[in-house]
Amino acid sequence: MKVYVGPGIRLHGTVRAPASKNYTSRYIWVAALTEGESLIHFPAENDDALALLDCCQRLGAKISKEQELIRIHGFGRTPALPGTLDPGNGGLILRL
Repeated sequence: MKVYVGPGIRLHGTVRAPASKNYTSRYIWVAALTEGESLIHFPAENDDALALLDCCQRLGAKISKEQELIRIHGFGRTPALPGTLDPGNGGLILRL
């Protein structure tokens, strides 16, 4: 069988690739370790990210979620003593 695909019309638009679960978790952690404010645009939405956000809040980070954005004011060098942290099923979170 032979197939020929000829040129078509030119496409215009934007493509937004899905967010990476692993990169989102790393960005959240690094943002929590800073002393300033960090913005994470278009984060992946998954159980691991939610568990890590909860852990970071318990450690003292101020976190607010807006549409397609997470705003994190990190705890820097002075994390709180939270007692118990629940990483959920996230292996990366447990290692961090």
